[in-house]
Amino acid sequence: MGAWTEVALECDSDIPKKDRPDGLIRLMSGTKQWSALVEAKIANAEVGEEQLKRYVTQALNS
Repeated sequence: MGAWTEVALECDSDIPKKDRPDGLIRLMSGTKQWSALVEAKIANAEVGEEQLKRYVTQALNS
């Protein structure tokens, strides 16, 4: 298992490099691998739809 903060994923040229998830958790067991991006907000801040789409695109292209 591994955990990292402010990970820089490989991304398309259309995605600003400043867009980084707050964390990545990766679990490997035998031949299986599970990964999760983490985005933390404080108070009433929300993860916007566009921000989420950028993270999903980065994750799929990494």
